[in-house]
Order: sequence, then structure tokens, then C-alpha cells
Amino acid sequence: MFRLLRLFNYRHLRRRPLETFLCLLGIAIGVAVMLGIDLANENAMASFRRSVAVVTGRATHQIHGGPNGIADALAAWVLRQPNVQAAPVIEYVAACREADRDALHILGVDPFLDAPFRDFGALAQNTQSRDARFEAGGLQVLIKPGAVLVSESFLKKHGIAHDDTLHVLVGSQWRALFVVGKIPATLLAQLGFDHLAICDISTAQEVLGKIGYVDRMDLIASAQQITRLREALPPTLQIVAPSGRTQRVDDMLHSFRLNLTALSFLAVFVGMFLIYNTMLFTVMHRRRQLGILRCLGVTPRQIMGTALFEALALGVVGALLGLVLGFALAQYTTKAVSSTISQLYVFLKFEGVALRPVLMLKAFGLGLLATLVATALPAFEAASTSAALAVRRSSLESRAGKWALKFAWLGVLWMLMAVLAYFFTASFWGGLFVALSLGLAAICATPLLSIWLTKKLAPISLKHAGQPGLLATRGIRAALSRTAVAIAALMLSLSMLLSMRLMITSFRSTINVWVNHILEGDVYLAASGFATAKWQAKIAPELIAFLSQQPEVEAIDLYGVTEFEYRGKPIYLIAISAEVVK
Repeated sequence: MFRLLRLFNYRHLRRRPLETFLCLLGIAIGVAVMLGIDLANENAMASFRRSVAVVTGRATHQIHGGPNGIADALAAWVLRQPNVQAAPVIEYVAACREADRDALHILGVDPFLDAPFRDFGALAQNTQSRDARFEAGGLQVLIKPGAVLVSESFLKKHGIAHDDTLHVLVGSQWRALFVVGKIPATLLAQLGFDHLAICDISTAQEVLGKIGYVDRMDLIASAQQITRLREALPPTLQIVAPSGRTQRVDDMLHSFRLNLTALSFLAVFVGMFLIYNTMLFTVMHRRRQLGILRCLGVTPRQIMGTALFEALALGVVGALLGLVLGFALAQYTTKAVSSTISQLYVFLKFEGVALRPVLMLKAFGLGLLATLVATALPAFEAASTSAALAVRRSSLESRAGKWALKFAWLGVLWMLMAVLAYFFTASFWGGLFVALSLGLAAICATPLLSIWLTKKLAPISLKHAGQPGLLATRGIRAALSRTAVAIAALMLSLSMLLSMRLMITSFRSTINVWVNHILEGDVYLAASGFATAKWQAKIAPELIAFLSQQPEVEAIDLYGVTEFEYRGKPIYLIAISAEVVK
């Protein structure tokens, strides 16, 4: 019997390819959006974690100073401490002119102290030695001014050859670097980091304008040694764990990532409407055949089982298509998310999309679950209808009309839950629950509101559109099982579109008010820099002096930002020139 029912379902799906396609489309879109956003979130954070792992290496702790970094004298004092391995580091992300302003991550290290921390720290070693990791240039990087070793993949990507000169933008000035060797692609491929340039720390100090200072000191030390160091260090220096940097960025991106996740769940939720409508059409088209099967002895449980099995089969196919579409979508979303994070938070470089089996299983499983949930009501309708009623189309609509009031009361319940959650929860998930409850309340109220509106609109339609208008209005109520779902889906889509539009407009209005009150100049100049170096990038004093001497310039408002860290959180000190403040 079950084999006969499966054949019955298969022939119906083959006869109605459009309905089958719409159902698969609803499943695939939901799964694709969820997977695409999840992969974008995960790959963006993975890229940042890789960059942190590359530049921090095996350091257990780091010493950070003020805005200018750590003075050489303090760095030398740290190096003299017993039983503590330490290495100075300078780090900067600069635009490279020869690479069409692509980002180049410059890492200045001391090759004689850095070997215990990073696998590429032995810059001075001969390339033929057992531990060598670099091609020719390891020694030149120590003795030639401005010499750097650059990632092999970066050089190939931009057509840069050995002995070429690179110009990197530091603040408002171009500084020259000389390529004396390349870091093998195999080494950085293992690390997932292909835009690295390594130089001696003295070169970094000179090129980046940090003479007498280093950005940080990397440490390998036990907990007892760290405690002793913390007590001996001046208050201007602080010891932090490298993982703290990743955690801070993760905390900053928490709301951003949750908003994207909520959007992916919304895509699945909207897709459920399409699945539900398609499965409902399937049931309606087969009501007569289902009634005949009931007369032949097929039990309600068997009918419901075949309906769910059909949904499961469609869910598997649709979810698999969604995984393929999701991976293709992730190529765009990951690049977009990485670009947004780079502009607003920390520098990230798009390095491709890596598949995550866990995320694929999550999207696949939720796609199947959404399909089964959306199919449950049509399957129950197919199974619970008696053989006599199954052959009559009107029985379904009469039952839909009776259920309208019950759904409205269910909507009232969801509304009360939304009100309670609004007043008693303050978390993101609480807010998401409020939004979901309001949406479900509106959906549940749709059938009853549709009946009420059609009664009010019937005389108006008759007056202005005649009998065709009256038939169209009454047709909404006559086919309530289908029209209510379509109205609810349209209502939900428009409400989400409107809410997002209002949110964006509100943000823009706030920014416009701020800009109009704070930024009153005619022209603005800023030093170019990526997110990692944006507060380090400064306009050269010579340029400021030149501009102030121009007759066309009435006044110059200098604006500077310095980043500090207080109790594990970044704070920003903003300085302005007092002579132009009104």
C-alpha cells in the first residue's frame, strides 16, 4: 500500500512541475540565505583569527603601551627580565601603490629574538640551513635599508618581481620598501594569510615613523612570571592575553553577526509560507483522489505519512539545492561582510570561502524541519477529512472559516506574550522573540481580518467595479484557505521591508544631524588607513603647515583620535584645535 501511495505522489509531482518547482524554490532560498550568511560570519571571523594567530604566534601574553607604543628603554628593560622570553613587534596595515592600493600587512620583528614566537621569525638564517623558511633575502632584510620579505602569492597576484620597489601609504606619505625575497606560498597557505610583509624592526621604525618606539612586546612566560612583571611594570604599560584581542573583536561584532543571523532565520520563515501554500495546493488538487483512497481502505495515518514523506523528499532535494546556492551566495556575502567589518571595526581581507560541515548540516537540518512544519497542517487536513467530505471542495473552505476565530484568539495570545517579553526581557534574543511573536500574532489574525474586510469592501467594490469587483472581493473569503496565507506572507514581507527601511532612515537621520552640527567645514582631509591602522594614520605636519599658508584657507580645524584600552574595552580620546571652536 505504501508503495502505491508513493507512486501516487510521484505522478502528481511530475504532472505539476510548477508547483513542485515553487516548493523546491522556497526550501532552497531559505537554506541558501541561511548558509550564505552563516558562512560569511564564520569565514570573516576565521580570517581575523588567522591574522591574529600569524602575528602573535606562540606568545602567551603581550605588553601594550600608550598611543605611541612602548619606548625602546622600557622594551630593553623587559628583555633583561630573567626567565621571560620577549620580542618587540611593530604592526601596520598599509595600502600598496604597486598593488592597486591593496592592503599589505607589515610586521616588523627582531629576527634574533622572534624565532621562539613565530615560525617565520628566523630571518637571518641562511636559506640552505635546516630550519630556513625563506627564499633568498633572509640576510639582506637585516642589512639593506627598507628591505622586506613579501608573501609569494601577493607578489604573483600583482605582478611584482624580486628587487622591485613598493610604495606604502603611511599616514599621508608614501614610503619606499624594497623586495629582497619572498615568503613561500606553502608556508602562508597553511596559515591562510597571503598579504604579509616582514622586515627588521629597525626598518619598520624608520619607514612607519616610529623611531624609538615599538607597538608591543610579545611574551612567553608562566603565570608567576607574568604576575611579577605586572607588579614591576609602570602604570602606562599593561599585560594582556592575545586571546583578549579576538574576544574584544568578537564582542564588538556580536550584534552585527546576530542581526545577520536573524535575517537568515527570517528567510527560512518566509520560505515556509511558500512551502505551505504549495503543499496546500497539492492537497486541494488531490482531494478527490484522497477521498477515493479513503473509500478503498487507506487509513488517515497512511495518508498523513505519505504527505510527510513527500514533504521530506522535497525537503531533501530543496535543501541540497540550497546548499549549492548558499555556497555560491557566500562568495558575495563573505566579501561584503568582510568589507563592512574592515570599514567599521577591524581590518579583514577576503581570502575566499571555506566550507564548514557543521554550518551545512545546520542549514540542511533547519531546511528539512521548516519543510515538515510547513507541511504539517496540510498533511493533517488531508488525513482528517472524511471520504465523503474529501470529494467536495467547499468543505475545506467552510472549515477554514470556522478556524478563523480560533486563530484570532491564538493571535491575541501571541500578542500578550510579546507584551510580556517586551517589559521583562532586555536581551537580543528577547527582542527577537518579541518581533517573532508580533509577526505570529498578525499572521493568526489575518483570516478573521480578511473576512471582516471583505464584508466592508463588498459594497464599495460593487459600486465602483460592478459585479466583477464584487466577485473578486467575495472570492477572497470563498478561498480563504489559500488567500489568507498569501495575504499573511505579503503582510510579513512588507512589514519587514518597512521596518528595515525605517531603521536605516533613522540611522541616516541621526548621522545627518551629527554631521550638520559637528562637521561645518567646506573641505575635509584625512589620512588614508585601514581599520587596523586608521587611528595610527596621521596627516603630515608639513601638509598642515602648507594648507594653513594658502590664502584660500580661512581656518583649519584639527581633529585627532587616540585609542586606549580600559578594563579590556577600547576607549577613544578625541582632540580638536581650540582656536576654531565657537
